Amino acid sequence: AYVGTGSIVDRQGEELVTRRYTALPEAEPDEVVERVMEDVRHALHQKEDLKVGVVQDGAPEMWNATERGLKKAEVLDWQGTIDRYHLNERLGGVLQLVEPHAGVRKRILSEWNDDLDASDEAVGGIQNWLLEQIDNVKGKDSEEKYLGHLSYLENNQDRMKYQTTRQNGLPIGSGLTEGACKSVVGQRACGSAQRWRPEGLAAALTLRAIHRSDRLPGFWDELSKGYTADIRMAA
Repeated sequence: AYVGTGSIVDRQGEELVTRRYTALPEAEPDEVVERVMEDVRHALHQKEDLKVGVVQDGAPEMWNATERGLKKAEVLDWQGTIDRYHLNERLGGVLQLVEPHAGVRKRILSEWNDDLDASDEAVGGIQNWLLEQIDNVKGKDSEEKYLGHLSYLENNQDRMKYQTTRQNGLPIGSGLTEGACKSVVGQRACGSAQRWRPEGLAAALTLRAIHRSDRLPGFWDELSKGYTADIRMAA
């Protein structure tokens, strides 16, 4: 299932409140994005100078859907960021292809992370270092994978400005969304011997997302009106 989250954070990027959203795999990601955008618009209506940030992995499908949603919601000033954990997975993977010593890989990765925190231009330096190592993989089975990592960095370098992201008080990790995948979908719908039809799963996950977003009381006040009889005393 698709899972999205929308959070209000403080000046240090720490979570204050988070809303969670789901849609079945048969749906389009735009369905989740549209729900997120409703809350974004509401938050900006209450406080128009809020900074808007988007944190995801590098999946083009999700970035395209998010950009469509932001445009439709007329949110023009926003900052996109590649989740730092996913980036580190990529950097760790590409180092394994050219550096055999674990201790050296650990040192280089640590230095890269320091650079990424200190400068928005750090990813360019990382790309240059990797380009200098490319002869070490030419003609090998690992060449295609190595070039894939390089393309990932090149395609997403504008979303790797972690210094600016931190300065703006925006998060650089998508842990809240990763957590929602487990708490909304995994814990509710992936239990032993559970079997679901699409309509039942959609209803269960919708309620679960509402509950995990602390919205169940307000939701139930509205929903229950349709199931409450109008009882009048008759003489």
